Amino acid sequence: MTEIEISNSETEELRDLRNEDYGAITALARISFPVSQSRFVVPGEAGGKVVTINGNLAAVSLLRIIDLPSGRRTGFIAWLMTHPDYRRRGLAGKLVKASTAQLRAQKCDDIVTDVEGYNSGSANVFFGADYRRLSLWQQLKRWNPVDMIWLWIRTGFAVDPGHFLWVFRGQNERVRPWIRRFCAVFLNTFLGVLAFSLGGGIILSGSSSVPTVLIAVAFLAGTSTLLAAREIGMRMLSWFYKQPLEYRAWSGGWAMSLLIAIGFGRTLPLPGNFYPPGDGWSTRHFQALLGQGAMVSTLFVACLIILGSFISATGANELLSRFAMALVFVGKPLLVFDTLVAVAPFEGFNGRHLRDYNRLIWLALSAVAVIIFIWA
Repeated sequence: MTEIEISNSETEELRDLRNEDYGAITALARISFPVSQSRFVVPGEAGGKVVTINGNLAAVSLLRIIDLPSGRRTGFIAWLMTHPDYRRRGLAGKLVKASTAQLRAQKCDDIVTDVEGYNSGSANVFFGADYRRLSLWQQLKRWNPVDMIWLWIRTGFAVDPGHFLWVFRGQNERVRPWIRRFCAVFLNTFLGVLAFSLGGGIILSGSSSVPTVLIAVAFLAGTSTLLAAREIGMRMLSWFYKQPLEYRAWSGGWAMSLLIAIGFGRTLPLPGNFYPPGDGWSTRHFQALLGQGAMVSTLFVACLIILGSFISATGANELLSRFAMALVFVGKPLLVFDTLVAVAPFEGFNGRHLRDYNRLIWLALSAVAVIIFIWA
C-alpha cells in the first residue's frame, strides 16, 4: 500500500483491491463504459489495484491470470477505469505499473491487455508503461497457434473487432504493408465464401452448398475491390491534409465473425482501418481527417454496392454476375458497420469517426446505409 499526500486537503492511496470496493467498481463501470461493456466489468480471482483519494475510489484496474495449454502463465489487465473527476492526474499510469509489478510477482510469463485501436488515451498509458502493440504475425511468433487462440478466447479479444493486443516489453516490429492487406483480404474472402456456402447458416437452417472456384474468385475480387475503395477514400483525405496514415489489419473479432458466418450465413467484415503512424498520438487531433475520410470511403463503398446490384439485375455473364453478388453480399454489412453501428465493441469501424466528426452527416449516411441494405 502506498499513501501520498498530494495537497493540504487530498490524500492519495494506491492499494490492493478489497471486497468492499465491488459496489464502487460497479458504479464506476457504469460511468466509464456503455451498457454493452459495463455489465462485464467483474473482479476476478487475481484481484486488482485501486487508487483512492480521500477515501473515494478514483481509479481501478482489474486483473486476471490465464493458464495457456502449453503451461505458460499470462497476466491480463482486463479493465482500467478512472473516475471523470480524477482524470488527467496520471492515476491510470500508476495503476498499470503497479498491476504489471503484481502480475510479474505472480510468475506470469507474459502480461497483456486489449485496447481498441482509436482509444488513444488508454493506448498511450500502456505505451508509456513499456507495452507494445502486436500484429497477428508477431503474436504467432510469440505464442503457438493453440496458445494464441486460447488467449484470444479467455481475454475476449476473439470477439473484439478493431482491438489490438498489447504485451509488456513486446517487440513492435514493423510488418510489411502488403502482408497486412493480404491477411485482411484473404480472411475476409474466406468468411464471405463460408457464409455464402452455408446459406442461412446452422441457426436459420439455410441450404448449404460446396463453394466452387468461380465463387471463391468472385469473392476474392469483390472483397479486394471493396477494401481498395475504402482505402482510397482515406488516402485522398490523407493526401489533402498532408498527414500520413498507416493501415493496420485486425486480428481481434475473428471468432465473432466466424460464429456469425456459421450460425447465420452472414458476414461481419473485419476490414482493418487507418491510423496515424506509430504511437503516442491522440485521436481528437485527427478527428476532421478521419471523419472526412470515413465519409468519402462510405460513399465509395455505397456506390460499389449499387453498381453490384445493377449488374446483377442486368443478367451479365456468370463471372461478372458472381462478382456483383460478392460486392453486395460483403458490401452491405460493411456499409452498415461503417456508418450506423458506432457503439462498443464496434467502434473500430468508421461509424465512430462519422459520429464524432458531424452527427448530422453520420445520421444521414446511416439512413442511406439502411436504405441500401434493404433495397440492394
